[in-house]
Amino acid sequence: MSRRLAVRAISPSSSGLFTLVLVVALCYLHLPSARAQQSSAPCGLTSSIPQGNRLSHETFRMFVRRPDLVGSPDAQIPSGFTAASQFGATGNGKQDDTEALQNALDKARRVWLKPNGTYRISRRLTLRDQRQLASDGTATLLLARGVSGFSNTSIDRNELGLYSQSGTGLLLEGTGITLRDVYIVKEYEDDRYVIGVEVRSAAGVLINRVRLRGFSLAPGIITVRRGSRNVTVSNSLIHASCSMSIKAPPPPVVSSFQITGIVVDDSPLIPPASERITISNNVIVDLYMKPITSRGDQTDGINFGGIRTGNNSRIENNFINHVAEGIDLFGANIIVANNDIGGREQAIKLIHGARDIQILQNHITGKPSISGVGIWTSGEEGRRVEDIRISHNVFDMRYTTKPGIFVDRTGAYPPSKVIIEENRFLVNSCAFEAVSCDALHQCSERDNDKLHEGVFPCPP
Repeated sequence: MSRRLAVRAISPSSSGLFTLVLVVALCYLHLPSARAQQSSAPCGLTSSIPQGNRLSHETFRMFVRRPDLVGSPDAQIPSGFTAASQFGATGNGKQDDTEALQNALDKARRVWLKPNGTYRISRRLTLRDQRQLASDGTATLLLARGVSGFSNTSIDRNELGLYSQSGTGLLLEGTGITLRDVYIVKEYEDDRYVIGVEVRSAAGVLINRVRLRGFSLAPGIITVRRGSRNVTVSNSLIHASCSMSIKAPPPPVVSSFQITGIVVDDSPLIPPASERITISNNVIVDLYMKPITSRGDQTDGINFGGIRTGNNSRIENNFINHVAEGIDLFGANIIVANNDIGGREQAIKLIHGARDIQILQNHITGKPSISGVGIWTSGEEGRRVEDIRISHNVFDMRYTTKPGIFVDRTGAYPPSKVIIEENRFLVNSCAFEAVSCDALHQCSERDNDKLHEGVFPCPP
């Protein structure tokens, strides 16, 4: 067994495991207490923009995995940018700045928002080819609520509902588009299906150092779809979004009754597939919805939701926790590496035709009733999960009796070709399984370690 590699997967220092466990514990201790310090608004969200922005800043700083990669916003307006005020945008939080900002984007192309400005918008802003929208990291785009604001209640996955003027805050459509260093805040209303940022049929898009909060129902608070490619979402925060709604729609549209941090191709039925998507060094925490449907709490950190979507994509260096499912993959040819991942129900789920997936050097935390990684069966041959490699990860399963990796053996088309090698499983009893799969037909295991309390090797 490669002990050296297994230890490196935990941390470069001997104190790494303690730090990781402490961070996961803080995720559960810090976030609810932070909400309790705010106003009594729904879901504990504050209506104060400065207070909410401070909490966003503190949350990102606490949980970001690689502070060295974050960088800094421009301290003043860069060369080539035009101040939004030149087109009449006030940023006072009261005036509707939608028309002024859209005019600025259309004509000036690169638009700068003033420090600490709050720009209230009542309908979608569109950034097309070569557009940029930025600030010094303190400006806020406030998505207005009410019938004259972002009032979409449609659950249908169509242009007239979720992707409409009242269903999406910002649309990025075209090539060479940048959105960076802003807060995007939804004035909270439950039962509103509102997307924060949609990337549609776009190429060469950068979303960097953006903080989003206050959403209720959204298939993706950031949504990438319709054959988008070379899209990067980095150093950003999605948090403080929830639904207490009891108005769940009946099947088959119940799948839209959810909150997802980042989704790539939000439906397995809508081509073309997006590819070369990089999701790097983000923090996704504190997403919750009342579990009133048979599917329970439908919140995901990241979801590649289209069959075969994501070709040559990477999910790396993210912190994802305090969601129902950390990463949910239907796609193909995706690398998941160097993340800290947990979830109330599952850290990583592979289902609906996921294939050619590599899960490498992550820290994965299991919860009391569920495995760390679940690989699930399919009812159709064309949607079998296969060609999965799980290597050099640390599975902290000390708080559950479930295996670190569970490969479903039921159904007509169970997963196949699963390689599980050189992982480390921390358990609270050596009697518990580290891996559950059919070794003859489904998976091959090599050089995995199981340790009681992360210290004492369990006998083979």
